[in-house]
Amino acid sequence: MPDKMPDKMPEQRMSERNASEQATIEQQAEDRNEVRLVGRLSGRAERRPLPSGDELAELRVVVRRHGGGADTLPVQLGPAPPAGGRKGRRPVGRRDLAAALRLEPGRRVRVVGSLRRRWWQAGGARRSRVEVAATSVVPLPDAAPDTSASAVATDVRDRTAPADRDASAPSGAPVR
Repeated sequence: MPDKMPDKMPEQRMSERNASEQATIEQQAEDRNEVRLVGRLSGRAERRPLPSGDELAELRVVVRRHGGGADTLPVQLGPAPPAGGRKGRRPVGRRDLAAALRLEPGRRVRVVGSLRRRWWQAGGARRSRVEVAATSVVPLPDAAPDTSASAVATDVRDRTAPADRDASAPSGAPVR
């Protein structure tokens, strides 16, 4: 009587076990949308009022890439309730918003939040943008001033007044 043939080869059993373990890991893993950035502000934050009366602070944070170069990322902090406000705990308060609006261009900050894609209609076309919806923007101590172009990017949205700029510095560089 011939020996009974195994139903599956060892490699097949191993592959099925790995697939089963991977499925279990994927089921246990929780989806996350968490962003943590450390970079420098490319310009002053701008206050943006919303139709609801809430306000946002819009910032642009420059972060270095591994291997060189940098990215300027849009960040929105808020909404903060209007003065006199609404009841209930909000993730971002008016003090948080005011503190972000006082930050100087070139300041190192830590941003915590999530990614969000916004859609809107403009000129008959549907447009979108991915941005960081921040729950906190915390100023960090500067180890040494870094005014390199990759650390402090001049940006078309930089609204620094000419009086706030150093005449001897390159255009758009903040006064230190």
